[in-house]
Amino acid sequence: MPQINRIRVNNVKYNFGTQYYDDFMMRFNCKNTIYDLANGGGKSLLMLLLLQNVIPNCTLDEKQPIEKLFRTGCDNTVIHSLVEWKLDACYRKDNYKYMTTGFCARKGHVRDEYAQEVESSDTVDISDSASIEYFNYCIFYRKFGDNDIKNIPLVKNGERVTYNGLKAYLRELEKNDFNVSVKIFDRKGDYQNFISRYGLFESEWEIIRGINKTEGHVRTYFETNYRTSRKVVEDLLIEEIIQKSFNNKLAVTDDEGKMAKTLLDIKDKLIELSKKNERISSYNSQMSALDDFAEYVSTFKEMYSKKEQLKKCLYNMLIKAHCMLITKDEYFTSVENEAESNRLSEEEEQRKIQTAQVMAEQYSLKSIEALIAENEKAREYDNNRLIQLQDKLRLMESANDYNDYIQYDKAMYEAQLAVNSVLRDNKEIIEELSVIAKAYKILYDTDIKKLEEELVTAKNKYEESGIKYAECNNNISEYEKKLAACESMSEYIASEIKEEEGQLAKLMGIAGLIVAENAQEEYDKNIDRIEQIGHEQQNIKIQCDKKERKLSDIRYELSGIAALNKYLVNEYERQKQDKSDTDSVRQRIERLKKIYLTQNTESLVSVIHDTYDETYSELSKLKEKKERLKRFIVDTKDGRYSFDEPMINSLRKYLSLHYTGCFMQGHDWLKGYDDTTRVKLTEKYPFIEYAFIITDNFEKIGHDEVLKDFEKSAYMVPLVSSSIIDTLGDGNISNYNTTDDNIKPDNYIYDGLGYITFAGKNLSFLYDDARCNAQIKTAEEELDNVQENIEKLEDRCNILNEDYLFIIENNSSSFILEEQKLKDIAGKIQENKSREDKLKEEYENTKAAYNDELAEYNQLSEDFNSLNAANELLEKVIKHKERISSKYADLEQDKKSRAEYREALRELRNEAGNIHAGLEKQDILIENLHNRIQQLNKVWDMMKSIYDGNKECDISSYVNKNTQELESRFIGLKEALDKDNLDVSDKEALVKHYRQSMDKCKSQIEYRGSSFKDIEDKFSKGELSAVDAKELDKMKKVIEKLSHNIRQTDGQLDSQNALMNRLEGSIAHGVRQIEEKFGTFETFETFECDNIDNYIDRHKEYIKELNIKASDIKKKLKLAEKQMRKLSVIEKDLERIVTGAGMELPVYDRVKDTDISENIDDYEQVQKEFDKLSKLEFKKQDEFNKNRQKLVEKLESIDGIELASQIKLSVNIPENEQDTIELAQRLKETNTFIELEKERISKGIEDMEKIKDNFENRCIQTCSNIKTELDRLPKLSNITLDKEVISIISMYIPYIKEEQYKQKMSEYINETIITAESFKDTAGRLKYIRNRLAWKRLFSVIVTDMNLVRIDLYKRERIKSQSRYLRYEEAVGSTGQSQGIYIQFLISVINYISSINTKPSDSQVLGKTIFIDNPFGAAKDIYIWEPIFKLLKTNHVQLIVPARGATPAITGRFDVNYILGQKLSGQKQQTVVVDYYSRTDNDELEYTRMNYEQTTLKF
Repeated sequence: MPQINRIRVNNVKYNFGTQYYDDFMMRFNCKNTIYDLANGGGKSLLMLLLLQNVIPNCTLDEKQPIEKLFRTGCDNTVIHSLVEWKLDACYRKDNYKYMTTGFCARKGHVRDEYAQEVESSDTVDISDSASIEYFNYCIFYRKFGDNDIKNIPLVKNGERVTYNGLKAYLRELEKNDFNVSVKIFDRKGDYQNFISRYGLFESEWEIIRGINKTEGHVRTYFETNYRTSRKVVEDLLIEEIIQKSFNNKLAVTDDEGKMAKTLLDIKDKLIELSKKNERISSYNSQMSALDDFAEYVSTFKEMYSKKEQLKKCLYNMLIKAHCMLITKDEYFTSVENEAESNRLSEEEEQRKIQTAQVMAEQYSLKSIEALIAENEKAREYDNNRLIQLQDKLRLMESANDYNDYIQYDKAMYEAQLAVNSVLRDNKEIIEELSVIAKAYKILYDTDIKKLEEELVTAKNKYEESGIKYAECNNNISEYEKKLAACESMSEYIASEIKEEEGQLAKLMGIAGLIVAENAQEEYDKNIDRIEQIGHEQQNIKIQCDKKERKLSDIRYELSGIAALNKYLVNEYERQKQDKSDTDSVRQRIERLKKIYLTQNTESLVSVIHDTYDETYSELSKLKEKKERLKRFIVDTKDGRYSFDEPMINSLRKYLSLHYTGCFMQGHDWLKGYDDTTRVKLTEKYPFIEYAFIITDNFEKIGHDEVLKDFEKSAYMVPLVSSSIIDTLGDGNISNYNTTDDNIKPDNYIYDGLGYITFAGKNLSFLYDDARCNAQIKTAEEELDNVQENIEKLEDRCNILNEDYLFIIENNSSSFILEEQKLKDIAGKIQENKSREDKLKEEYENTKAAYNDELAEYNQLSEDFNSLNAANELLEKVIKHKERISSKYADLEQDKKSRAEYREALRELRNEAGNIHAGLEKQDILIENLHNRIQQLNKVWDMMKSIYDGNKECDISSYVNKNTQELESRFIGLKEALDKDNLDVSDKEALVKHYRQSMDKCKSQIEYRGSSFKDIEDKFSKGELSAVDAKELDKMKKVIEKLSHNIRQTDGQLDSQNALMNRLEGSIAHGVRQIEEKFGTFETFETFECDNIDNYIDRHKEYIKELNIKASDIKKKLKLAEKQMRKLSVIEKDLERIVTGAGMELPVYDRVKDTDISENIDDYEQVQKEFDKLSKLEFKKQDEFNKNRQKLVEKLESIDGIELASQIKLSVNIPENEQDTIELAQRLKETNTFIELEKERISKGIEDMEKIKDNFENRCIQTCSNIKTELDRLPKLSNITLDKEVISIISMYIPYIKEEQYKQKMSEYINETIITAESFKDTAGRLKYIRNRLAWKRLFSVIVTDMNLVRIDLYKRERIKSQSRYLRYEEAVGSTGQSQGIYIQFLISVINYISSINTKPSDSQVLGKTIFIDNPFGAAKDIYIWEPIFKLLKTNHVQLIVPARGATPAITGRFDVNYILGQKLSGQKQQTVVVDYYSRTDNDELEYTRMNYEQTTLKF
């Protein structure tokens, strides 16, 4: 418990407002403190206000509740009470050293607006008072500061802080000040639960409140409430302290009620089950009778089994005969289908041959059509070329004529000009020549420029056309190469086809195949046959396996029969010789049967073996337990924990047995969450992966008494509620909601939302020598018991081993040696011999059938291999055929490519010709332009000598003349000037001749069909020019050659068209014949054929083979028909036999003979055996009815009337083997049900006894816990006086021996159960049981007499030697001495409460605080107080005493002394500090937030 450092009371008015505490503070410094205040000064009120910090809303006097401060007249608004506690080291969290608890209250409000203002505020618990509202709070800090008890601003600037203002300030402080931690509580329970974690326990402060109701009330309190030692132990120590402490730790309420309900349930079930226990003895006799009858019933099985075998044999023979007939019929049908298929194949081959012949003509027709199309294209190309060349020749001749025309015209002009100039003088001529030269110069400049530009343009066009011509020639070269490559590839493909066809012919010869096209069909047929063979082989394999297993079974049975016969013979001889030995062995075996409760020797071995295993297993467990106990004792003596890892498995088994479905392991549970959640959980609870997660019944598991003290191991296994996941929200600690909020076991850890409990041994005894010795003693006693049981079990194992070896060695002795038994053995030997002979015969038959099927299997394997080999060849044929077809397709593609290349070359050559013609034109144009430029330059050179650029002359008459006209006139005038003696008549004749020549040239041009004007324009533009005679001659020869080629092509086309017409007629006739005979004709695109001639030859050869096959099929049909007639006769005979045997004929369409091995020739022998068994069946029916009646009578005699009735109604004679098996099974199941009922009843009683035992153990554990805690009280009261250790309290309780605990508790519980039955209603019984299970009542079980319980208290006398112990009841004497003794007792009790509520380590010291109001009345002598102060110091108890008039000897014993008084302030009395004395050293200086001092009065 923490101790009080400082207190503060603020704004409290009392005594109708005439007195008040303004802002009152006292510093106790965690030391013993006394404060003196006159009566009526407010001592009791101050104590009441301080108690509000630990027990909110409590009272000291029922007439003076806290709410009285708010009644009319006091004028209190908001009151404050604060206590600063210095925390013990074990309670310091985050290094917080101080905790200030506060109580703030105001008068209650009922207005709606106020209710809205304080939504979460708790108006005082209604059961206490409804007139005030309050809240409590806690402030934690490491050192004094702005918000410690002194400086928290309850007053600011003269204004009192309001109720809501303080709450708001604290909430803000909680958020913003990281140097403090603040908690606010609106509910009393939450607050008290919280401060209990810091050592402020309600039970302790309730005692303090009780002893302070009046001054000097300590003695009165104890004498009134606990008058005797028994009352102290039962009512104070057990009921008020120990039980409440345990309940608080476990969060348990109404534990007695729950235990009472549990005990009531146990009691009812035990009574119910005990009634059935009486029937268990009769169950064994019933089971034995049923076993005997079941053994008899089993004899029917062999008879019906044999009968069913014979019926099945007959039935199977009929099925086999029918199936063989069906198979032959199917074979006959398949042969007929084969014949039809052969006929259709021949017809198909004829169709293919005729189709191939038609296709050969189609191929030829297609070739002719292609050749005609090619020739027509060539003829068209030559015609177009001829026309072009003829047009070109015509233009060339016209150009030459026009050139002659120009020359004649020029010469005529010159001659005419010469004639006309004869009469002119030279000067006039020279003048005109000068004018002509000037006019020519103007035209010359213009024409020269124009001609040069045209020349440049013409050259550019020539170059462009040249580039195109070169590209066209390149393309022609490329296509010529492609054409050559394609032709080469065609030759190569053709050679490959020839080679492939040669290889194909070889493969077909090896495969025996005539037509390659049938290879795929043959391949598919072979595949189907291979699959069929696979199925047949599989069926044969199944049959062979069955027969092989059957042969193996027969061999095994034969060997068993031989061995048995050998054994029986030896046994027969041996038993004759060993009669005396056999008798003694038999007697011992019979004794063992009785001992082990079994009826036969065979089961005796199993029973002894099982019993030995169980005993040895139990022995091993006890040895393990012995080692654990020894280790536990050694570790406990050394003060160590005893770890035992297998405890986890034990715990898992325990939980699985008692809480199935309510738990899972931590790592499995974590898999259900995402990575983030898993990380958070493992960070907050590192042990979560190794824990058991409790998903249901957490409260029940947490209070399981077995888990609280589980085994002897110190291995602690966390049991965690699955609700722990809710703690990951905001991280705040909230209340855990259980069915009852006060049920919290002591092995819980409060984790925020749920509780974590641990299953393991409670090891707190290691810190207590007495408890430690008790545990060692208990373990040693248990070890002795275990050792004793081990010795017993070892002896038991030795005996079992001897019995087991005896039975194994003498098992054969169980045969009875009477003469009848020997006859039975002889009969068995003969029976086995007969069985052996029959099995040998069956073995030979089965072996023969097995060999036949094996031979058939081997033949099928050969067929399988040959078909696979054939298919390998066929695959090669198919692949060669596919390759040949692919190459023919490539050849056809090459043919198309060649045609495309030729067409492209033709078009390119036409294009090249056109481009070349354009080049020739451009070349002529360029040459003409050059000639004209040269001509202009030549004329100008002639005129330059006459030309005078500076001379002015009139050239208007020559403006419309062209250069040629000016040239001609200039030359004419020049000649006239140069030849003065010209013959005029010759010139005139020459002019006439020139005119005639010009007319002739013009007529020639027009004769050729050209327009003279067009020729003139083209010639003037340079598009035409004169050519020489060689060029014309060359052109004429080319035209003549083209004309010859065209004539030849026309002749070829006539021949080809005639052949095409003949082929078309032949093809149409062939197609018509195929359609009339076969219905349809396959087109060229759908019919696959490469080499037509080879195709036709191959298919003709195939038709020959089909004819041979047709002959063979005809022979097969005749043979199959003969076999079918024979099988039909056998089937009818078998149907007659099966019907005569009383069996229905099979439904043939639902059966197959795949599993039938019977030989149908043996059906008459089988029929005879069947008749023999039918007669035996009638005899067995009468025998069954007699045995059943015996069973019914026996069951009725052993209390099995109901079972006997069921036997009468439901057990009938079995009609077949299955009925026999089912009847035997039903009898066995009935025995199983009886056995289960036995086990259920026994197990139920055993389980309830275990529950009752656990219940008693729990009660004993409760008593042990009480005993342990009571034993601590005297030690906690030790003090040292005059160097002598003295216990203030001595306690004696007369316990019974520990070994009697179990017996006494069992008697107590049984007595409780019996007496509870006398109550009529359940409520009365529960009330009685609950009272009996109270802790103090249970504790009395382990005490001989509670009235002998004695508590002695130490009484200190003035004379040391007279000091002594007094019985609690006799602790009187003077009033002062009694008061002192009771104060000593009080201190010890307070220390005791603190001790049992906390578990500090040895190094930790816990402080305690006690308030006692004026205890010095008659106890003023110092010798009385000397042991009290010693006790206070020893137990670190802070004593705070409000007193009046204490002697200096007393006050001098207190570290802190206050003298309080009252000063008049206005009309009111204010309580203030008058004087203060302290001899303590403060740990740290106080922190002052505001500059003020507390007013004091000075005297």
